[in-house]
Amino acid sequence: MVRQLGGYIESSMVDSTFISAGAAPSNTDRTDIYECPSNFKGIVKFINVANVNSGNKTAKIEYYDLSATTYYALSGATSIAGEGYINWTDINLVLEAGDKVTITAGTASTVHALVGVELIYNPLTT
Repeated sequence: MVRQLGGYIESSMVDSTFISAGAAPSNTDRTDIYECPSNFKGIVKFINVANVNSGNKTAKIEYYDLSATTYYALSGATSIAGEGYINWTDINLVLEAGDKVTITAGTASTVHALVGVELIYNPLTT
């Protein structure tokens, strides 16, 4: 986009793409689903967590803010019915480079997580 403002011309180009990333934790440790790369801003558009086990299982989803070096809970240890899922579609979680979305499974090898992210290229950031 090019536009004239007063006595100068401003030019900006926004390159974006959509990606999906997933995780299938094999333990009960915090596991990265997605980490925003350098020179990008990411907008998480959806998060899906599936229980791939026949019994009820739990999963906790968190957002890691690198600039604050802090994890923030997006959910508590949410119970998911056997062979069921939870799906968050009404979100716009903005990630800066190094920020993450993570999952912690209540029981190893029982949940899978998927996120959809719009990645916006910004060569002026790291």
